[in-house]
Amino acid sequence: MNPRSASPTPEEILAAIVAEADDGFCARSALALRFRRVGARDLRKAIARAVRAGYVLERRGPDRRLYLALSSEGWERFRAGPPGQNPA
Repeated sequence: MNPRSASPTPEEILAAIVAEADDGFCARSALALRFRRVGARDLRKAIARAVRAGYVLERRGPDRRLYLALSSEGWERFRAGPPGQNPA
């Protein structure tokens, strides 16, 4: 996580979704367990930023819970690694 901010970066959100569900959907509540030190509001904002950037798909399931998955742009960003990293 970024040491200056309590909010996770989009890359951390992507990595948590991949760790939880790989190429499927995971419940948004599962991410709350992965980011226990982050407040609920900061986590919602971080997820919303990733959705607005087009990295994450957010869908409501038949049980009315929210589910998250990576979009194709999200997979490209996840594979590219952290910003500023040069693939060698």
